[in-house]
Amino acid sequence: MKRLNPFLISLIFVLLMDLITKEMVIKGIQVGQGIPVIEGYVDIVHVRNRGVAFGLFAHGPISRAIPYVNVLILIGFGLYLLRMKPSNYREPLCAGLILGGAVGNLIDRIRFGEVVDFLDLHIGGYHWPAFNVADAAVSLGAILLGLSFLSKGAKKGP
Repeated sequence: MKRLNPFLISLIFVLLMDLITKEMVIKGIQVGQGIPVIEGYVDIVHVRNRGVAFGLFAHGPISRAIPYVNVLILIGFGLYLLRMKPSNYREPLCAGLILGGAVGNLIDRIRFGEVVDFLDLHIGGYHWPAFNVADAAVSLGAILLGLSFLSKGAKKGP
């Protein structure tokens, strides 16, 4: 049970933050509009994304398959979690970040047929596609999980 605590805490935290922030955007900003937070760098916008990360595959037959692919990935990741024997708190924490984000975006796909994105970062002429708390959690969790696996491999040696 001890190994589940970081997993459950991170999963619930990410899911709640994702759902709350998206609901605030839905109720407070019209689709296509934005509010500058840090002029020239950060805006809160209300955009909808039918694709996967950063709008990839937003149109065509692949976009209709995305919710089903999400469910398959969640099932696969859930099976991985059941077999995982972490040696520290990092892996369950990362798994919770990833799964919490994946579930948050899947809820959007079920509710709206698309994902609500709202964080818009830009510097000068450079622009990062809008994203949300779930996207950030999945990305952070995947990076940290990868680093954890790499550090385990480095400790074992050749």
